[in-house]
Amino acid sequence: MDFNMAPAAASSAVDLPRAEPFSPRARRRARPRRTHRVSVVIPAHNRVAMLLAAVASVYDQPATQRELEVIVVDDGSTCDIRTPLLARFPRVTYYRKANGGPASARHYGSLRARGDILAYLDDDDLWVPGKLKAQLELLDRHPEASWVFCNMVKFDESLENIISVYKVFPALWSSAPRRLQAPETAYLFPGGSLLGILLAGVPLYTQTIVMRRSFYERFGGWNESIPGCGEDLDFFLRAALGQNVGYLDKPYVKIRRRHGDNMTDNLLHQQMEQAGTIVRLMKHYPPDLRRALRARLGEFIAKVAWMAYDAAKYRAAFGLYSTALRHGFLRAPSLFKWLMAGARMLIGRRGGEPGAKAFGHKTAL
Repeated sequence: MDFNMAPAAASSAVDLPRAEPFSPRARRRARPRRTHRVSVVIPAHNRVAMLLAAVASVYDQPATQRELEVIVVDDGSTCDIRTPLLARFPRVTYYRKANGGPASARHYGSLRARGDILAYLDDDDLWVPGKLKAQLELLDRHPEASWVFCNMVKFDESLENIISVYKVFPALWSSAPRRLQAPETAYLFPGGSLLGILLAGVPLYTQTIVMRRSFYERFGGWNESIPGCGEDLDFFLRAALGQNVGYLDKPYVKIRRRHGDNMTDNLLHQQMEQAGTIVRLMKHYPPDLRRALRARLGEFIAKVAWMAYDAAKYRAAFGLYSTALRHGFLRAPSLFKWLMAGARMLIGRRGGEPGAKAFGHKTAL
């Protein structure tokens, strides 16, 4: 793989102090002239070597340089990533802002993107050659699709050992996707059908998507005010509502896991944050999304509670089960585990539990 295919050009580096407010006025003020077909936004924080590999995997996509814009948003790194980045990839557009988390950085870059299509990659992950081409072809063939996602593979930090292949597709059958003629691994999901999958605990990954810019602006994009792991779920819930979505059942993304500062290693903590995010934000969602969430929210929270109980996080499990019951999820196994979690919590078997405070019985959402 040739990681130096970006031609020489004047470097494009801009230092700006902070992300702008997430509002239509801010989007209009920051929106640049469209000059590219695809803008790839990469939030970065400290991991220089991994960032260089990530950017290289984007330039390795079979797309002409005039079609492709790569935006790296330095989210308050404590080391110099600008110098090595622009020395190797002078065509990259570089921004620096105060640390605000991945959603803030993606939002910041999306406002300033010049492409009609938006795509995202984390600074520790890689695209496989052909990803961009296959997804753009699907969007071209199916103008009714607002965005497209693909399969992925999780690797260890060295990228030598596979941890798991994304098992998304079996779970997607419940949404009755329409198989497309070409490519043969492509499917189209009717409007809103991905909501049930998201609430069943099947995660989608931002590294796997490409999205029409016009749709991104209509539904509002990233909400930078959400902390932790809930930002992705909020993004996909709003993006999936009523929209036709394409899917490529081919692993076009390599995701690293198990390096020390990876935010999503702890699945239980991630699921607990996502459940809390939905409960807290539901009142701000439009009525049609609130109705769809209410139908499945109790079941989703109960599944997270089951995970917490099996991990001996009894205080968190009790709070989660209590929340699930308040949202109408009444099943005998859940009622039994709710009582058992409460009993174990009362006899002092709770210990330190990640996220327990947010879902404790006194502060359950």
